Amino acid sequence: MSQESNSGNWRQAGRSLAIIASNAPVECRDRFDLEGLVAAIKRLLTIEQTEIQTDAMRALVPFLTSVERIQVLNKENMWMALLRASLRSGVPLLEQFCANLLQTALDAVPGAVQFSREAMMLLAELSRKHHEQQMNLCFNRQNPF
Repeated sequence: MSQESNSGNWRQAGRSLAIIASNAPVECRDRFDLEGLVAAIKRLLTIEQTEIQTDAMRALVPFLTSVERIQVLNKENMWMALLRASLRSGVPLLEQFCANLLQTALDAVPGAVQFSREAMMLLAELSRKHHEQQMNLCFNRQNPF
């Protein structure tokens, strides 16, 4: 794939790869080059387009069920890339999707997920932002009476 991030061809090819990876049957998932796929997903997360980021996040779902795959995500520092992308997007749906992916990984394989210090800081920022959004919703509701 072209390394030029402005290339529409790269975006579409990367997005197609993410969709194929997320929809692949279980028996076919082991045929993917995991490191290459993770690198492509990581690159897609940097593209500030909600649909592309959503497809990239969906492609991570099959990685969340095994220790080996989570270790690949750890090695590639995917958690930081995922958190950074969701925070930069400013889209509450992507932020929630990111939180759900992290929770799924933590629940599926306890102790396998490794966060860097920067990833922990981003997670704290995501939590703070979510809390502020919830507080704003509570205070900005109009009294119906």
